[in-house]
Amino acid sequence: MKSQKRSPQWLGAHALLCAALLLTPAVAQADGVLHFSQIFCPDWSSGYIHTVNTDGSGLQTVVDVGGGLRGIAVDQFAEKLYWSDVDSDVIQWADLDGGNPEAIVTTGMSWPMGIAVHPAADMLCWGDQTLAEIGAAHLDGAGAGPLLYTSFHSGIAFDTTNDKIYWSTSITSTSGEILRANLDGSDVETVVTGADKPARIALDISGGKIYWTDYVVDVVRRANLDGSGVEDLYVVGANLNPGGIALDLGVGKAYWGQAHDTNRHKIMRMNLDGTNPEDVLTGDFGIITGIALVSSQSDVTDVLPTSTEFLGSWPNPFTARTTIGFSLTESRFVRMAVYALDGRRIATLLDEAIPAGWHEVPWDGIDKQGRRAANGVYYCRIEAGDRCRTRRIVLSQ
Repeated sequence: MKSQKRSPQWLGAHALLCAALLLTPAVAQADGVLHFSQIFCPDWSSGYIHTVNTDGSGLQTVVDVGGGLRGIAVDQFAEKLYWSDVDSDVIQWADLDGGNPEAIVTTGMSWPMGIAVHPAADMLCWGDQTLAEIGAAHLDGAGAGPLLYTSFHSGIAFDTTNDKIYWSTSITSTSGEILRANLDGSDVETVVTGADKPARIALDISGGKIYWTDYVVDVVRRANLDGSGVEDLYVVGANLNPGGIALDLGVGKAYWGQAHDTNRHKIMRMNLDGTNPEDVLTGDFGIITGIALVSSQSDVTDVLPTSTEFLGSWPNPFTARTTIGFSLTESRFVRMAVYALDGRRIATLLDEAIPAGWHEVPWDGIDKQGRRAANGVYYCRIEAGDRCRTRRIVLSQ
């Protein structure tokens, strides 16, 4: 890697960023923050959204919603939290800390359950059990209306790589399927069938897997994206229903709500292959209807060792080229890569030992296949030793 001459604009930005981004000493950290919705505790009219670190620490209540709370989703880059309410038949959003709550979709729904967001497509989707439809709107709730008509159970997720929507259906009281379609509602196809009654779902597109919970047969399962190779990952039985599910692909973990008594849930996690199941958080929680992850891989509060400063990119947004700057006070092995919102690695910019000093690394928007990446939001991740930090970058026209 060659050092490059810095422009006056970059030097000005560098000075400002130095003042704003002095890094704190490295400490042990959780891999991210879980937002989870729980209902019917302490009574049937109760519903709350909580946050907790993925290591089980730092439990907080961020929203007191009421018993109608069902699905939740997060847009971590816009720092927004979304949820559906089947009592008021609305979809609301708030800041990630629960501040500034607002109903953004207020008409045209009768029992909105699961919800999902696709920030790159400016798209919010939800499934309505009573109306048997998938609804869609912009992320701010504008332009809301039906997208397609289908039986709906409780799970919905976006494949942001291939621009697909996946959802779980209800056929009978004990059977259902997982379907998918294009973002415009076209080309509906059945993916998983004959596997009891899938409920909440999560996707690992890069790994080629669908994960789901089934609270009829009390199991957490996964299958290939074509529905083949169904595997039981965690089986409990005895009417100990699993609830919401989320994946942290960066560290290879699945998180889900798991009943340990009648209408009382805890949060568990396991490796993506089902090994090493363990409790993350136990307590007096009701039914956990949804879990959403804010990953530390895109959290600007991540820290590097004090010997490293990651000072951002300039310009940002950019059209043809951006430059990422960082400094080292000692030689370190550094890996720098650009990732899409769904966690796919777009390009590797550095993967080598770097000497002490100031360094600038350019990215011209070209992906690892040699093609120009699509316009949109990405994050640049720098790893030095066992710590990392990320910065949001925007590629535009």
